[in-house]
Amino acid sequence: MYLILCVSIISCVSQKPTLKNVSDEDNFTQVYYSKNDFSLDYNGDLVYNLISFGTTNLNSEEVSEIKNAESETNNLLSDLFVNFDYSFALEPSLSLSSKYLAKATEDFSLFNIRFNTNVDIDILDLTDINNKYNYTIKLPHMEYDDEKYQIPWSNKDDAFFGIQNDSLFKFYPYQKSKRLFLSIPDLYDFNLSKSEKYSIIFASDTLWCYNLENNTKNFVYSVGKSLGINRKYVRSLSWNEDESKATFSIGWHIFIYSLHNKELFEVEADSKVFFIEWIEADQLLIVIGDYPSDMSSFQNNRNYSLVIYSIKSDKFKTIHKRINHEPFSIKPRLSPSKNLILFSERKLNGPYQVKLMTLDGQNENILAEGYLPFWGK
Repeated sequence: MYLILCVSIISCVSQKPTLKNVSDEDNFTQVYYSKNDFSLDYNGDLVYNLISFGTTNLNSEEVSEIKNAESETNNLLSDLFVNFDYSFALEPSLSLSSKYLAKATEDFSLFNIRFNTNVDIDILDLTDINNKYNYTIKLPHMEYDDEKYQIPWSNKDDAFFGIQNDSLFKFYPYQKSKRLFLSIPDLYDFNLSKSEKYSIIFASDTLWCYNLENNTKNFVYSVGKSLGINRKYVRSLSWNEDESKATFSIGWHIFIYSLHNKELFEVEADSKVFFIEWIEADQLLIVIGDYPSDMSSFQNNRNYSLVIYSIKSDKFKTIHKRINHEPFSIKPRLSPSKNLILFSERKLNGPYQVKLMTLDGQNENILAEGYLPFWGK
């Protein structure tokens, strides 16, 4: 049986914000984050033990944590370690109402993950811990073992999206049903607009824009392969608020697709692009950085920068940067008012910390120990 306990503890590491003029919208919105321990490097794959899934808010001195109360086993390594409940590739995520939690199933096989991108997930009903729904979905191809993925949830109801057998579905755990959106060979990744009318689809090395209401599509970009062999990794599929534009990144390049005139705009950043979020109609929040290649494991050239890109002026502005820090766990998230940035960062030889700062990169504060934070809805 999988048990969930909610406990309150006084955080000894929290340095709560002293920001002025914080909107009520931000001040009372819950912040969720994960807290993990590195547990094993197995044949080059990083495996983590999920310690807790926590929550706090900006005006609270307490941190509530959802903990796993029962040791769980890993199929492959059960003789050595008995408390894995967590895929190296998957982070927890919450449904629209925060009723359902998506996480990797407790008996995932590390061996299977190495050779395919399918992963078993549990959807837990946090109002009734006896309700658990299991699904197998396909994760996007990831360039680095350390990269994490979160199950995308609907902005309309407590349903989530996922790929099964090259088909995109919307899953309704509470109804034990699913809705087919489309089927396309070699479906790698997707991102739906807020209304769920449109989706950027990455399949067969090509990006398409689908109208899911009438099942029509427009060609966006042919990705191709590096040197004709190696897959190119597409990241940061996302839509702006009014669904007029979508963005994605490949390597150092940012692509912005206009739905109205079917045009694609391309801009080159200073280094590889790892994450993009829309601030407003003509501004993007971006994580760029460098990560050692497989042939440079002895080099310490990891770094990242948080930058704001203005589409109107075609200029980048760096608001925060770090050396000796990998770039893909930062995952900055704009607050509901879009005046604050939530992100995670690790001190040198220290734990990851959930941090908060203003949109100009100033007034940095620590909320808790953990990483991959996101705002509640």
